[in-house]
Amino acid sequence: DWYAFLGVSPRASGGEIRAALGRKAMEMQGTPVSATEVARRTAALREAQATIGDPATRAEYDRRRGIAREARPGN
Repeated sequence: DWYAFLGVSPRASGGEIRAALGRKAMEMQGTPVSATEVARRTAALREAQATIGDPATRAEYDRRRGIAREARPGN
């Protein structure tokens, strides 16, 4: 669940999604973890961005999950 991964609601606006992606990226900086863990976290962040950061892909993701979002500005 990419919404849970980012800590946002499925009804979050596009701006809220972008802000959460930025926060998640900042959390990774300076964290003492292995190169393998950095790669895993980076891949997860990229997949979240590709999936719910793009409006068309997000709509398909939501449809598959059965999420009905109300139309909001910025989505």
